[in-house]
Amino acid sequence: MSDPLEKDAALEKDVSAGPLVDPLVDSLEKDVAVDPPLKLETKETNPLVYTSLIFATNATTAFMVSEYSYSSLFATLTITSVITHQTGWLYINLLDKMVIGCIFVKGALLLKAKYPTSHPFILVLVVATFMYCVVFYCAGAILKRWCLDPDVNVRIKWHVLMHVLGSCGHHLIALM
Repeated sequence: MSDPLEKDAALEKDVSAGPLVDPLVDSLEKDVAVDPPLKLETKETNPLVYTSLIFATNATTAFMVSEYSYSSLFATLTITSVITHQTGWLYINLLDKMVIGCIFVKGALLLKAKYPTSHPFILVLVVATFMYCVVFYCAGAILKRWCLDPDVNVRIKWHVLMHVLGSCGHHLIALM
């Protein structure tokens, strides 16, 4: 293709084939296990948007006990979770997962710091809520079950339960 006219024709052919796609974004969308946006029959709001608002209570509780970084993380989670569950945007979804990871680490560090003075029953409850969230989300991503089940109704039920139990576990940590 030494002739410039041939190069122009080849370029026009490539451009006319369709919109340009960023290969990194295209591969991310195919390879990353993210929450698929719900395909609801009507324009109603995804129920997970409402249960995401429960994280605002965690932000408030953490703020009241002077755990300001924990509070900020939960405020951020509330926002990213609402946007993720309503729009399904990939990058907000990834940000949501990063915030969840930070909350997991911060919660574990707080639990470790408060461990010596904690009641054993509270510790069992906190560990149980952590295990529920990790097992039913991560194993569900691999098996395509529970929180990531192809059936929208099953997915919503498990994901709502994950929001509630995760929130309760982090309330227990903050209030220890």
